[in-house]
Amino acid sequence: MKTVYYFTNVFPHYRKPIWELLVNENKYDFNIFYSKKKLNGIESIDNKSKSLKNLHLINNYFFFGRLIWQTRVIRTIIKNDFDIAIFMGEMNVLSNWIGAVICRILNKKVFFWGHGLYGNENFGKKYIRILFLKLADINILYENRSMNLMIKAGFDKSQMKVIFNSLNYDLQLKLFNELELSSEKGMSQFKNNLKTIIFVGRLTKMKNIKLLINTVNLINTESPRVNLLIVGDGPEKLDLEKYAKRHLSSKTFKFIGSIYDEKKLSKYFYASSLTVSPGNIGLTAIHSLSYGTPVASHDNLKNQMPEVESIIDGDNGFLFKENDQKDLAHKLLCWILKKEPKKRVVRKIIDEKYNQYFQKKIMDELILDL
Repeated sequence: MKTVYYFTNVFPHYRKPIWELLVNENKYDFNIFYSKKKLNGIESIDNKSKSLKNLHLINNYFFFGRLIWQTRVIRTIIKNDFDIAIFMGEMNVLSNWIGAVICRILNKKVFFWGHGLYGNENFGKKYIRILFLKLADINILYENRSMNLMIKAGFDKSQMKVIFNSLNYDLQLKLFNELELSSEKGMSQFKNNLKTIIFVGRLTKMKNIKLLINTVNLINTESPRVNLLIVGDGPEKLDLEKYAKRHLSSKTFKFIGSIYDEKKLSKYFYASSLTVSPGNIGLTAIHSLSYGTPVASHDNLKNQMPEVESIIDGDNGFLFKENDQKDLAHKLLCWILKKEPKKRVVRKIIDEKYNQYFQKKIMDELILDL
């Protein structure tokens, strides 16, 4: 039986379903090393689940703001017998460089699991990142775009696999099916028959929510056409609430803060006609599509997250010109005026690619076929 060591940073809540599948596979021995220290606002969950085994603690130590050293990684590699080491595909983790080199010397297979090339690197950064990524036998990537960038940079397609990303597919499918059968059809905050546009996420400047408020104001100038529901919290919340009060009718917008109850959040997604993220969009796209709600975000892929690839323009959502209010308004208006696609069709891409079972299938192929 092959032994796999996976060294990552933290244990985010959304990774639990795929981790459970990997550590409970009986065809190989999968071990996960992670830190409980908070990283970039992401906290490791307090794992007490009996379904998760083979978890080991390491620590992240930061240098000069972005450089990271992970304890126990090098010692674990040198002192233990294993077949494959999986590292994060992030070159700012110094222990990844050294660990990967040692593994190659010891004739162990090296996988990197990460973003690959982003496409927004300057010449120097791109050169260093390519050197780093070439340390791996296999690069496991979140999107096809990154794979195409790496092919252009000289990487062999056979040495890359796209694994996409996932949330809690089983729970969300269960809730979606319940909503499909329910007579309530979700949960609305508005006492009108207008279609609702929803934003879900941290309220930060990067998310460019004022652009969305201005766009809704433009669409509603002659007569109310859409509602705007903002779900989330963050440093910009108070300013955005004041801004919305100046530009929108109080009957057509609401801020309802953060929601951590998945069942409640599912109802808001399901009742909405479109999720819009004017800045970059990440796992919110997967979250929204899981409940059959189309997604819109900007088209500058250099400033996007990998999950933007789940948006099939004109099918389960659309892309608009970055920071272009008129383009967003035009496309948003066209979208709400046309017949809404069936929700089960909208979430089709989640069933096909963005779930832990697809990810597990990719990992099985990589580990068992070596």
